[in-house]
Amino acid sequence: MPFFFAFICHEFGHVLVAFIFGFGLPGWQAGGLVLPPACQGKKETAVAFAGPAVNLLCFFLLPSAGFWQSAQILLALANLLPVLPLDGGRMIRGFLTGLVNWRLLSKVLSVAGIVFGIGIVIFTVFFGLRKGTFFAGWFLWGIILMYLAYKEKQNISWSYWRVLLAQGKGYGRCKILLIAAELTVAEALPLLSPGRRYVLFLSGGGLLKGEDLLKAFWRGEGQLFLKEIYFKNRQ
Repeated sequence: MPFFFAFICHEFGHVLVAFIFGFGLPGWQAGGLVLPPACQGKKETAVAFAGPAVNLLCFFLLPSAGFWQSAQILLALANLLPVLPLDGGRMIRGFLTGLVNWRLLSKVLSVAGIVFGIGIVIFTVFFGLRKGTFFAGWFLWGIILMYLAYKEKQNISWSYWRVLLAQGKGYGRCKILLIAAELTVAEALPLLSPGRRYVLFLSGGGLLKGEDLLKAFWRGEGQLFLKEIYFKNRQ
């Protein structure tokens, strides 16, 4: 119950500042809130910091509340780790936006999250073997951090294009289409309207542009699956 209350306080901080910036009610997925792509730079830093800030505020406002206080400070400190997808990583990315390549920075912070999660798991196992005490909470936290950081890394291309489109860059007025990677080029082309530009996000991960399909069709690769075109383009 104390951790659930701390979690509610944490997410309330994010939602409040997002509303102040005019982003409305953010979406939610496993791991926390999903902010709109326009929330970049200093705004991303402010929204990310709001969650731990509310936890720290509650920590000082709860007089001698024991574990209720501990839950607040633990959640705040855990989220301030400088890795993605935690708030600390988002604060760093927001602060460095415009100074460092967004996609490269996101990848570095995501990989750091994976490495940090692995480190927590290894430390917990070795500490448990040496001391005879196994901290299941820390072990679970390491596993969750590894998974969330891995998913963040997998979604960098998707997030990057959303950011570019929100800034009016990249493809400008293009249509984003989520499409099955098992479709062939010949099956997918009729889904595209002539004269429009497309960014295609493949189920299971991967990104193609509309002209990639046209080029593949002209090369006589109409029967290849979209995922094959994606891997071929990466080579």
